[in-house]
Amino acid sequence: VGSPIAGRPHKDLEPILGMFVNTLALRARPEGGKPFVQYLQEVREMALEAYEHQDYPFEELVD
Repeated sequence: VGSPIAGRPHKDLEPILGMFVNTLALRARPEGGKPFVQYLQEVREMALEAYEHQDYPFEELVD
């Protein structure tokens, strides 16, 4: 799943007008017997870990 994320990681970009968006790639693997609450917790942890790498350009990830 791709989720849009604000693309203004540096303080010097704040005064510049325009849309700065990066796509954050998220991958989850649901399993049939897993309780929903456990799956939701795993997705939450995965998303928080992905935010640590939000500055990595999506285009490079695809390449």
